[in-house]
Amino acid sequence: MKHWTKHPYAQKVFRLSRWIHVYFSVFLLALLLFFCLTGFTLNHADWFNANKTVNQTEFVLAEVLQKQLQAGEQLPKSLLLAEVRQKTGLVNPSQIDWDLESGFIGIDYQLPAGYAYVEVLIDDARMVVEHQHAGFIALVNDLHKGRHSGAVWSWVIDICAFAMTLFSVAGLLIMFQNKRYRPHAIPLFSIGFIAPLWLYFAFVPKF
Repeated sequence: MKHWTKHPYAQKVFRLSRWIHVYFSVFLLALLLFFCLTGFTLNHADWFNANKTVNQTEFVLAEVLQKQLQAGEQLPKSLLLAEVRQKTGLVNPSQIDWDLESGFIGIDYQLPAGYAYVEVLIDDARMVVEHQHAGFIALVNDLHKGRHSGAVWSWVIDICAFAMTLFSVAGLLIMFQNKRYRPHAIPLFSIGFIAPLWLYFAFVPKF
């Protein structure tokens, strides 16, 4: 009787697993290195000095926008955000504060490793942009966490997680196919699976 690993369906699964393991490793190499390295920098964030820099830039409001704002009937939100985007590249604000009596509009943008805050002074027809950035390490740490990084980067993290799962499962299946290395690989797999659980329950503080 043939061993189950010799079954035609099993052979198809193993061939597919080898294909996934080889090509996904090429596809994932850059992202895998990124998340490994940033996992280390994130775990030791106190080792790296966060040199926060704050810059201010001023712009003159477009005449059409200025007239609509000074009319004061309602906030021309789409026109205002388009003006900010054109002059700064900022999109998707987290909050907009509009004080009609004082002629002031505040727009807050949350960014990886910092923020941008736009003050629109209606009477002066000026836009003042304050931008804070905490440095490269803080940037990659926030990208690792997906913090304030937008929908597209969130999709990158999800796709990477899914691809890494397939890559790992494919490697596990290849291990079961290889009779020569199977006796040594299975104990290593078991240790790698059980050890983190034991370390968590034994040493990680819990309530």
